Amino acid sequence: MRNGTETGEKLWLDDSIELFMDINRDYTTYHQIIVNVDGARFEHDGQGGVPETAGLEAVTKVTDDAWVTEMALPLKTLGAIDTKAGFVWGVNFIRNGYVKEEYYGSSWAHLRGGSNHVPAEYGYLIFK
Repeated sequence: MRNGTETGEKLWLDDSIELFMDINRDYTTYHQIIVNVDGARFEHDGQGGVPETAGLEAVTKVTDDAWVTEMALPLKTLGAIDTKAGFVWGVNFIRNGYVKEEYYGSSWAHLRGGSNHVPAEYGYLIFK
């Protein structure tokens, strides 16, 4: 499903992948990155801003029965001060998709309230 094909559009309405990161685990501020099937991107900072992360790269490939994306993200541009062993981020991964124009979505961390924008419900990414 391709509803938005330009960066900055409502890409969560497309076949897309969303990455949420609460880097400082304050459960308030977070960074959201969406990449759709066409490689268009959308970013949100959790405070109503729409940043552009310097150096963010996203490439997608469509096959006969699937699509994949690969992202490269310079962590320092997000304000990541440290990624040494034991450091913990709050994260979530969302998959938005459509089968015969019917929406389905999946989330790595269970979201009890149904909103992706609740960092207290994200899972943990623990650096080793």
